[in-house]
This record gives sequence, C-alpha cells and structure tokens, in this order.
Amino acid sequence: MPQPPKADAIAAATGISWNDWCHLLDQASARALPHEAIAVLAAEHIADHAQGSAAATNHEWWGQGVAVSYEQQIGRRVPGQTSRGDFQVGVSKTYTGGLDAALQAWIRLVEGRASFGGVPVEGEPRVSTTEKWRYWRTGLADGSRVSVDIGRKSDEKSTIGINHTRLGTSEQAEEWRGVWRGILAGLS
Repeated sequence: MPQPPKADAIAAATGISWNDWCHLLDQASARALPHEAIAVLAAEHIADHAQGSAAATNHEWWGQGVAVSYEQQIGRRVPGQTSRGDFQVGVSKTYTGGLDAALQAWIRLVEGRASFGGVPVEGEPRVSTTEKWRYWRTGLADGSRVSVDIGRKSDEKSTIGINHTRLGTSEQAEEWRGVWRGILAGLS
C-alpha cells in the first residue's frame, strides 16, 4: 500500500521514519483505537522520543497528523476525510498586509454575497479576533461550514486560509477547492 500524502513530512519533522511509525502504532494495537487515542499515543511518543525534532515543540499537533496518516495507511479514511467520515478542504493565499487589513479585504470581497458555489449562506457571517488570529465564519444551506482563518506570516504579510468542513464526498471537496481558489484569486 502506498504511503499517505503527509508521511514524508511526518518523518522529516519527527525524525521517525514512516515505517517505524506504522510498526510502533501496530505494536500498540492502534488499529483498534479511536482517532483521539491514536493521536494521544503519537503525541506522547513524539514528546518522549523525538526531543529536539521540529515536531517536539508542537507534539500534539504532529500527533494529530500521525493519527490521520496512520488511519489513511490502514484504510480507515481517505485523504480529506475526517474522523467523523465527512470531508473537508482547505485553500490559502498570502496577503500583503497585516491581520486587520487582510480581514477587511476578505470582508470587502464577499460582502453582500448570498451564496458560495451556488449554495446559499445561512445567517450572518460571524467575525472574531484574537491577538494572533482573525476569523470569519459562516454556515451554508447544505449543512457545511466555512471558516476563514487569517494569521500573521511576517510583519508585512498575512495568510488567509479557507477551511470548508462537513462535506459529503471527496468529489465535493475537490469541487469546492476550485470554488475557493477562484474566490481567493479576486482578493487584492
């Protein structure tokens, strides 16, 4: 079976080969564990055995990545599929400007839209901020959710990431990838 898409990145960040991850998780009977338990097991292993690696300082995040990739490896899910069985897609773009400027540019871009990809927006979008992030969120009439997450890339640049969740199929996720890329292309 081919390696999952993120296997090489996981090996590089953790200093543990993908084959060793699979062996370790198989030895721990991870095939019988739920996603959350696999993620905790992987995070603990990174914290205990991968000290000094790129993943050690953010071992919980990398533990999630290991769990997802392992579940793909054993056939429990396919790329883009969540542990609930639905699908998600994400696209991003670098924006020249700070967090607030990027948020305002996004709001101007989508202001007055009643739908995305032909699916009506449900309710008013919500905006929230933290010291490090800006968020714009809305639901769509098909039950899916859209979150625009804006983070600092440098003093002069921000990253605008669109995360679309609760999609029914991988084909829908790929269709939405094109929709969101097209919308982001209009961002100035």
